[in-house]
Amino acid sequence: MEKKLLLEKQNKAKGQVNDIIKKHEHDKKINIIDFYPDYNLKEPYSSFNPSSDRNLKPFQLLPFFKNIIIDIKPFKNEKDFISYYGMDVNQLLEQWGKGIFKFRLSYDYTYYADLENDYLDEILDKNPPIAPLINKGHSILVNGSTFGFENFNTYVSGKKLDFGNDLLLDLGGTDPLTIIAMDMMSVMIIP
Repeated sequence: MEKKLLLEKQNKAKGQVNDIIKKHEHDKKINIIDFYPDYNLKEPYSSFNPSSDRNLKPFQLLPFFKNIIIDIKPFKNEKDFISYYGMDVNQLLEQWGKGIFKFRLSYDYTYYADLENDYLDEILDKNPPIAPLINKGHSILVNGSTFGFENFNTYVSGKKLDFGNDLLLDLGGTDPLTIIAMDMMSVMIIP
C-alpha cells in the first residue's frame, strides 16, 4: 500500500481516538472497549498479541471466545506472518468475515509500507485501529496523561492499588484486552 494512503489512514485513526478522548474526558469510568465502537464485541472476548514465551496461535483461542482482537504485526513477508500466526491472511480474513476475529495494528500505519507483495492490504483496507494509540488514549483518560514509569510515584501516590497486571490496568498503563489473553495463555498451556 502506498505510504500516502497509509498516512491518511493514520491521521483518521488519530482523529477517532482524539474524538473518544474528548467525549470521555470527564468520565473516569472509561472502558477500553469504548475505543472499539464498531466492533460490537460479544462476551467472552479477548485479544491475541503473544508477547510471551508461549507459542499460542489465534485459532487455539477460538473455542474459548466469541470475539478475538488480533494484533497485526508488519512482517516483511507472508511466510514470516504465517509462521507467527499459524494462519495465512486469507484464513484470518475468513474468521473476520464470520465476525469472530477483529483486527488492530500493533504499530502505526506507516510501519506497514513496503511489505512484500502488499500481502496485508486486505486487512489494512478494513481500517483497523492502532493498539498503541488506543492504549495512550486510555492512559490519558485514566491518568490525565500518558502513563510512564518515570512518573510512577506520582501515579501511585495516595491510591489504593493492586499489584502486577491489576496495577498496570488501574493506571491505564496496559491494554486490558491483552491481560485477558495473557491470563488465558497462562492457564491453557501447562509447561
